[in-house]
Amino acid sequence: MGDFTSVLRPNFVNTFLAQWGRRHYDFPGTTGQPNLDIPNTLLFGHNFGVFDYIGETRAQLSDSAYWVTGKHIIRFGVDTNFLQDKVTWPGFTPMRIILPGMNCLVEFANFVNPAAYISGNPADGPCPLPPVLNGTPTVFLGSRCRSWPAGPRQPAAGCAD
Repeated sequence: MGDFTSVLRPNFVNTFLAQWGRRHYDFPGTTGQPNLDIPNTLLFGHNFGVFDYIGETRAQLSDSAYWVTGKHIIRFGVDTNFLQDKVTWPGFTPMRIILPGMNCLVEFANFVNPAAYISGNPADGPCPLPPVLNGTPTVFLGSRCRSWPAGPRQPAAGCAD
């Protein structure tokens, strides 16, 4: 930023201002992993709420003139700005998976790698998802109510405790 003030006559002053600035925030997700979320319990992977890149270029030019006449000052001028902004938001890239419970995460992990043989926690209860969804990236919102027929590992329809 810089400004230049000149007294052109005893009753006439001119001020010129110029500024230029650049800001960069470049912090992209590097793993390419999905966001896995168990609400109020666990959150890991790529955070979908963070921008990968923010870039801003700003320029300003201003010129003002002051004319003193008697007991009054008359000021006039122009102020112009240029702003160029770029934001990269990955959104849900590659995906966001919200699971309703820890045992759903265990079943998802066992689906992805059947050789893992990860066991769930019986105290958490069964996963309220039908087995056909265990390997499907799905976004779940709202309650943990279920209305599909009970399978061998699922209780009857109703809401989870």
